[in-house]
Amino acid sequence: MGAYAVGGFHPVCLGDIFNQRYTIVHKLGNGGHAVVWLAWDQGDARWVSLKIVQASQAGKHKELDFLRYLAQLGIDLEENFICPILDDFQIQGPNGCHVCMVFPFVGSSVLAEIGDAMTETREELVEMARQYGRQLAHAVALLHSVGIVHGDITAANVLTQISFGQSSLDELYEYTGAPERVVGRRWPKNPGCKYLVSPALLCDLPTNGRILLIDFGEAFWIGHPPARGLGIPITSATPEGLSFGAASPSSDIWAVACLLFHWWSGQHLFESENLDHLHDIDLAKSILDA
Repeated sequence: MGAYAVGGFHPVCLGDIFNQRYTIVHKLGNGGHAVVWLAWDQGDARWVSLKIVQASQAGKHKELDFLRYLAQLGIDLEENFICPILDDFQIQGPNGCHVCMVFPFVGSSVLAEIGDAMTETREELVEMARQYGRQLAHAVALLHSVGIVHGDITAANVLTQISFGQSSLDELYEYTGAPERVVGRRWPKNPGCKYLVSPALLCDLPTNGRILLIDFGEAFWIGHPPARGLGIPITSATPEGLSFGAASPSSDIWAVACLLFHWWSGQHLFESENLDHLHDIDLAKSILDA
């Protein structure tokens, strides 16, 4: 609950309405800088994902810049396997000002989808991975063609499109389970949050065989890589990224190859414990350069 303090996450309760339009019905997940909620869009009568960014990231989070740029290109992003932004706004809460972004409601990761299909034949599993791999390669090629490097192509950021439509809340809960409130005993006196919500189960949602690439929090313009390097896990990072913090379109291509191997084999191409020595090298280099 320490994250629900000034500069941290915005306290959200089930039933809350944001921007006079989006009613919270479940939690989808959270990362280091944001929490994603499942909401009903009263304006367009559809289920959507509402991402609320930590207040401390309001001026630092560049994801919205890239999403707005993609939106104004006139490209059907979903047809090109890229998750489009549907709406964005800001809210003021007890912990500060938060950037909010609205996206289509998407399913679980492709990795989970392939894992759930382990009862299929080997040939069917390989074909499923190939199909998703072609779609991911297409999405990345499109991003590069408009000057964007995604920077964080991992299993968690390649999700399945769902064919769920305008089903009722009860029908939704048949797939996701009803939200479970979690109340703790050792929270701060005024955390601003009455309870936490366990994430929804997404693996049983009906899918349509298509992916969506999400999360542009690590994205950068070609030729202008971040000076700090990328935040991608070391199991998906290029050798030059691990050693020197270098990043380029090749970073995406390498990460795609690592992810395809993960899909096909169920194993990481490079195990993180075998790469720990590279961090020791970086630490020694920073000391020597100081």
